[in-house]
Amino acid sequence: MNFLSIVVFILFSLITYNLLKIFVLSNIKVNAWLILSLGISLCVVSLFLKVPTFVMYIIQWLYFVLILWFVDLFVDNRRKRLRNKNNKVMQNKPKVKPNRIKNKG
Repeated sequence: MNFLSIVVFILFSLITYNLLKIFVLSNIKVNAWLILSLGISLCVVSLFLKVPTFVMYIIQWLYFVLILWFVDLFVDNRRKRLRNKNNKVMQNKPKVKPNRIKNKG
């Protein structure tokens, strides 16, 4: 792979990942660690496969998308936890009215 093919591959992967994220991946709710383990296992399996170059590009693209999806899910979950931690629920307590008892009697 020369430099130009690497740049084209990365640009193609990022564009397709962003399109997938908008239309498909945002609707799928899965565990982030499952995505990471799937990506790593795909990478390890691809090391032992003897496939044509085109198929290897597809496997690398899928691996790249899975890793980006994991990072996106992990960062979103972390952001939600920090946001929920900072937004404590405030309960409004009624004000004490001391003169109410004196005037009833």
